[in-house]
Amino acid sequence: ESCVDTAAIKQQMLQNNVDSLAAEKQSLESQIRDKDSQIQELASKVQLLDRINAEGQAKNEQIEKLKNRMKAFKDKYMLVNNGLKEAQQALHAHTNQAKILKSENKELIERVRQQKSEIRNLGKLVPTEK
Repeated sequence: ESCVDTAAIKQQMLQNNVDSLAAEKQSLESQIRDKDSQIQELASKVQLLDRINAEGQAKNEQIEKLKNRMKAFKDKYMLVNNGLKEAQQALHAHTNQAKILKSENKELIERVRQQKSEIRNLGKLVPTEK
């Protein structure tokens, strides 16, 4: 009888170990499912971040292209602006030269009037033949 009792106790202990291992197995399987779920969630987030990163890189490329276009526009603007400044300086120079020429022309016209007047006066002094 004591052998049977010992065997029954051992069988009960083994059954308890089996039950304990089964419960531990279920717990581990549940943890694995939770970890798999977390891994899937993280993989989705990584995909989203990759897509956002790709969009950001595309936008950065667009920004660089726009910066280059703006720089080219600015360079053209500077060339045109410098050309306008040169043209404006040339216009001022021509305007000043025209003023000088106009003044000189007035002086010449005045001198011609004076000379005409002097010639008329001289003509009045010279006796005319009859």
